[in-house]
Amino acid sequence: MRDWLQDGPLQISDGQITQAFETVQDWLTDQSSNISAGVLTGISAITNVLINLVLMLILTFLFIKDGHRFLPWVSAIGGRRVGGHFVEVISRAWNTLGGFIRTQALVSFIDALFIGLGLVIIGVPLAIPLAILTFFAGFIPIVGAVTAGALACLVTLVTNGPGDALIVFIIIVAVQQLEGNVLSPWLQGKTMKLHAGIVLMSVTAGSTIFGITGAFLAVPVAATVVEVLRYLNESIDREVAADAPYQDAHGARGPDGPAGAHPSLPEDVPHTEDGLTPAELRGEPDPNA
Repeated sequence: MRDWLQDGPLQISDGQITQAFETVQDWLTDQSSNISAGVLTGISAITNVLINLVLMLILTFLFIKDGHRFLPWVSAIGGRRVGGHFVEVISRAWNTLGGFIRTQALVSFIDALFIGLGLVIIGVPLAIPLAILTFFAGFIPIVGAVTAGALACLVTLVTNGPGDALIVFIIIVAVQQLEGNVLSPWLQGKTMKLHAGIVLMSVTAGSTIFGITGAFLAVPVAATVVEVLRYLNESIDREVAADAPYQDAHGARGPDGPAGAHPSLPEDVPHTEDGLTPAELRGEPDPNA
């Protein structure tokens, strides 16, 4: 950076740079007490992050090792009537979350591939490390992509000059627009059986209400809610009798027709579109005839 400031378009002298460094050093000396307190706070925060990271790794290992034991336990806790529903809903939610993580990894890989390829073609040093950083930053919505892109532009500016930095900036913006408006909604919608419009609206609502965390969790939460609603709808369809009144039964008609049969429906009430009663459907004679 010092060489670029001296030899680049700014043409700053060595004395001016040295004076700027001395000014910063004097300011740091005056603010030493505040900086010490900030350092202690930072060390505490880093320690908490490391502890949480270790705890997350241990829990991940335990979930992978003993995860198959949780569903029978949930079924036993829920009992005979609701245990099966709990297991089914949790299984669908888990599959939805796994699909989201796999899709996000694929999107991040595509971003890193195109941006890294652009950096290699332009001849930017550290192109491979910058591409790897872009991949991991893709898991952090908004901030991750902006940070990785800004770092790539800064490295290009220092090493290759403003012209190549502008080209890298255009490449990063184009890739991120493709990912945010086309690739990510399409892949996530296809993997989690969500329309791309629902994905976009959920991300917008989540980021508006809860910020970055909401943007990251919006899609899996929306997909989980949709899976629960689908299961509820399927459960209702299974409970609607085949000979229910037409105004009730037609709502449950799917590709295989109405589901299930219910023995407790009134015998004298028409239950089909043709106005047939349960007895007439079974071929029994009319007792009032």
